[in-house]
Amino acid sequence: MYDVFVSFVAAAILILGGISGSEPRSPLIRDDLYDEMASVLRFAENGQRDLAIVGFRSLLIDNTVSVGVVENGRNSAPESDFRMSVLGAVMQWNDWLGYTGFELVRLADKPTLLVELVAHLPEGSPDVLGRVMVKRKLFAEESPIRYEISGKISVLSHYNGKPLKPNEFTQIALHEMGHMLGLADRKERAGLMGPLVLGRPRLILDKAELDAINGFRRRVAGHLKTVREQGL
Repeated sequence: MYDVFVSFVAAAILILGGISGSEPRSPLIRDDLYDEMASVLRFAENGQRDLAIVGFRSLLIDNTVSVGVVENGRNSAPESDFRMSVLGAVMQWNDWLGYTGFELVRLADKPTLLVELVAHLPEGSPDVLGRVMVKRKLFAEESPIRYEISGKISVLSHYNGKPLKPNEFTQIALHEMGHMLGLADRKERAGLMGPLVLGRPRLILDKAELDAINGFRRRVAGHLKTVREQGL
């Protein structure tokens, strides 16, 4: 599951709406992310160039997200199976992104993304084994304008009374981080974003998912380049 909260602090009210028919949507990318992109485009069209630039950067998440790991309500032990599973997910996503998008840190370093091992998920969570909640803020009245990404990933420790294995923790973390970056759930048991089959974890993006996320990021980067170079 993904819950995304978008906040513009001391900024214009966020207007969500459809984008032009010339902007096709991939079913593998979250619809709300396209809506956010449309809203940022409106900032550019209304002459709020600096706000648009930071808005596009926030969609790309071009600042490294610091990740903390929590077990039993406290900092995870350095060599615990769960912490090593999350580290594996962090390293894998950095490899796919081609830059350090995520960095594992101690809780004392005040990470912006917490990954926690839990006994229960809230009722109604569509992803049975994990959940992600993300907040994206643009600080419009600060100089320079900046953005902040924060959130929490919850990973279930047991399913039907049986403990999950480390590679299953890794897939759940990879899956929920995929939501954070823009990927949507898939109904078919394929790639990273399809339902997890216990005992047979899938730890890689398939070509369709990779093409979808790279295509969306290229589109956002293209808008960002246009705004920077042409003021539009």
